[in-house]
Amino acid sequence: MSKNKKILMMLAKGGASQSDIAAALHVSKRDVSAGARAIREHRLTFDAISSMDADAIDELFFPKEVREPNGAYLQQDMAPLVERKKKNRKLPVKLFWIEYCDRAE
Repeated sequence: MSKNKKILMMLAKGGASQSDIAAALHVSKRDVSAGARAIREHRLTFDAISSMDADAIDELFFPKEVREPNGAYLQQDMAPLVERKKKNRKLPVKLFWIEYCDRAE
């Protein structure tokens, strides 16, 4: 059972605060709040939630947002950096950051 389904089931069952649910399931209060919002907006009941598949719940009520890369920032090619770091373990990562900033200007 997914964490989102557990959140929805505990909210629909009632008797526990959102803080208690977050602590019991080791999730953030923001996730529990999103579950409460989904229950209010879609008028879900405990029976409806328990009969749904966990994947269906994740898709319908908790969609993953796909973030497109921002073209305003220089996209770093990580393969050469990893190779450089493998060859010289004492090479500071801060040097990579400085080189990135120089190229971005």
